[in-house]
Amino acid sequence: INFDKDAYKPGDSIRVTIIDPDANRDPDGNDILTIKAISTTDPVGLTNVQAIETERSSGIFQATIPTSTGVATGALMVREGDEVTIEVRDDFPSDFRQRFDAFGTLDAAARRFQATVPIGVILAPTERFAVQQPRTVDQAGNPTTPSVNVLVSIATQIKNNTNKAMDYVYIVQVKDANGIVVSISTVSSTLDGGKTANVSASWLPTAPGTYTIETFVWSELGKPSPLSPLQKITVTVT
Repeated sequence: INFDKDAYKPGDSIRVTIIDPDANRDPDGNDILTIKAISTTDPVGLTNVQAIETERSSGIFQATIPTSTGVATGALMVREGDEVTIEVRDDFPSDFRQRFDAFGTLDAAARRFQATVPIGVILAPTERFAVQQPRTVDQAGNPTTPSVNVLVSIATQIKNNTNKAMDYVYIVQVKDANGIVVSISTVSSTLDGGKTANVSASWLPTAPGTYTIETFVWSELGKPSPLSPLQKITVTVT
């Protein structure tokens, strides 16, 4: 499922291309796929959008979906910051046999494929969160110089630059003068769109010396996607 743009403004028409060779069932005519389009604002959406095969036996289907900021016949209602989802049902996906053997019916074996596209301004992946330079603070939140065997917090302020709530993981990595990682701490939470939060993670220095503290904000640990650029500072532990 492909779109003709990376993002759309409210009121734009969304051009969708679906490539599904086995949906070409009539070698003498242009087949039609019925697809569904919904948005954050319009979760019911358009359920019978026709994607028409571009030419006989091409297996390539196209549809144009009008959008509107209000209720309009035949248009999908959207607002700035929405996400539009296109859903396509494939009765014969490539893993059909395994799915049919597991569930035993055509409906269970059928697979629904989805693709999404944003409405509004696109942010680069690492622009979705703004992160201040980290600082070392004591347990009361006051700036401090790290000392051996004294717990210290690596604190910063983050901001969600998007229009929707996003899950994030704040990661603090500490390296010694040889570049060896001596500590990793993580804090997971959710931040509403446009909001800021103060976050911190703890570190217990065990030896004096010079250390580099690196902080990251990622979407998750399992499938990491950076939400902000790397920030780092150098500190001396006494």
